[in-house]
Amino acid sequence: MWGDNVAAPLNVVHLGYGFGAVFANLFVRPYLGEDIKINETLNNSTILLEDKSNILIPYSITSSLCLLISIGHFIFSIREHRIRREALRNRPINYVSVSTSAINEIKEVEIKNVSQYSPQSCGNGYFTYGLLMSITWIFYMFFVSGNDLTFGKFFFAYLKSSQFSITTSGAVWGMIIYWSSYSVGRLICAITSVFIPVHIAIGILWIFGLVLAITWFIYVWVIDLSITSLFVLGAFTGFIFSPIFPLSFAFINQRLNVNPFLVGLLLCGSAFGGMAFQKIAGIVLDIKANHFPSLLMTCVVLAIIFFAMAFIISSIHQRKLNSNKNSLPISDNKDISNKSEEERQMEAYLTKDEQDKN
Repeated sequence: MWGDNVAAPLNVVHLGYGFGAVFANLFVRPYLGEDIKINETLNNSTILLEDKSNILIPYSITSSLCLLISIGHFIFSIREHRIRREALRNRPINYVSVSTSAINEIKEVEIKNVSQYSPQSCGNGYFTYGLLMSITWIFYMFFVSGNDLTFGKFFFAYLKSSQFSITTSGAVWGMIIYWSSYSVGRLICAITSVFIPVHIAIGILWIFGLVLAITWFIYVWVIDLSITSLFVLGAFTGFIFSPIFPLSFAFINQRLNVNPFLVGLLLCGSAFGGMAFQKIAGIVLDIKANHFPSLLMTCVVLAIIFFAMAFIISSIHQRKLNSNKNSLPISDNKDISNKSEEERQMEAYLTKDEQDKN
């Protein structure tokens, strides 16, 4: 819909994720019970009892709202399908060619004759380029979503670990701070991406993300985390990493021909990354909670490596395209310009002829 300018709209659309998470934590908070410790003096042991949380109530209300929203989407999809069908029936025949370059015309024909399941379709007619970029971006999204989904899901459990002694209410407020900064990060990026190129914006974010991951590592293993530093680092984590997912799709959209099959593969990579790292995070929190921020470091470093690989492959490919254009004979350039002039004359003739008939 927006082509190369998709970065800002994607960040705006994904704002709903952060705002919804803030609302969910505020909504669920009154239904969560606190942990109660009872010391037995006879056996010198401590029993941890958990109050029964009425978590079923907010989940039922939220699921009902989601059901209503899904029905609304279904109604709109039926309406949109009818509008498109009517538009196809009443669409006038267009005789005007939009191709102004012989090279582009050849490439368009090649892409049309290629299956969307082929890497050649994703690579705008270049099989090797499409294959390498698709594989690289799938692994990239694996680690991006692994970081995003795992931290957002398990940060609450990390706050509730025994080393911090944070109450359930305090942990919920920590999550609210995290998701609020998460939403603010996407909102700011939606505005700045209008003026800053996507590859520069995402590069800056990854630099700050690497610095933040190193800061986490230092605080956990060297300085020692306090509750205040934990909340501050959590807020910065949401603020910095939240725009990366929509910006990544915007960057991929600029470098590849993103068809439905490629989108499906990228989302599958994201889903597998989320599942794998959430499984690892659960094991880590059971064994030693201090290793939880190490998952952040791992995902950030590997995602940066795959991002650099994709950027290098894309730059080399673009350089080859530019060299091929410069190596075209002068006569071919004249033929292209003459052809475009003929197309303009034919367009003017057909427009005038149509006006005379009316």
